[in-house]
Amino acid sequence: MRSYKDDDDLVPSDADRAEQDAKNALNLDGVPDEELIPEAREAVAALVKQSTPGQNRGWIVRDGDAYLCPAGGDVGFTNELKEAGAFASYEEAKSAAQDHCDPGYDILPDTR
Repeated sequence: MRSYKDDDDLVPSDADRAEQDAKNALNLDGVPDEELIPEAREAVAALVKQSTPGQNRGWIVRDGDAYLCPAGGDVGFTNELKEAGAFASYEEAKSAAQDHCDPGYDILPDTR
C-alpha cells in the first residue's frame, strides 16, 4: 500500500509508516509479510491499529518505573506518565532509549 505525492515521487502512506513502526517495535523489520507466522501478523496488525494516524501521538520510552522526557534537545526522566515526552518516530525513540536507558526498556505508542 503506497500513496503517490506526484507521478515521480513515491512516498510512504501513513499506513505504511505505521506498519513499519510496528514491525520495528516487534523486531520484525525486514521480514516479508508472507513469512510472518499468523501470531506475528496479528501482533503487527494490533500495533498498527493502536498507532493509526489520529490516535498515535508519537512513541514513549519506559525504563523500569520511569519515562524518558525529551525537551529542548535534551532528555530527562520522569516518574509520571502524563509528563513523559513523546518521540516523533519509533527510530528516534529507540535511539534515545539506547543512549539513556538500561537494557529492558519498552517503546510504546503514545495514545494519550
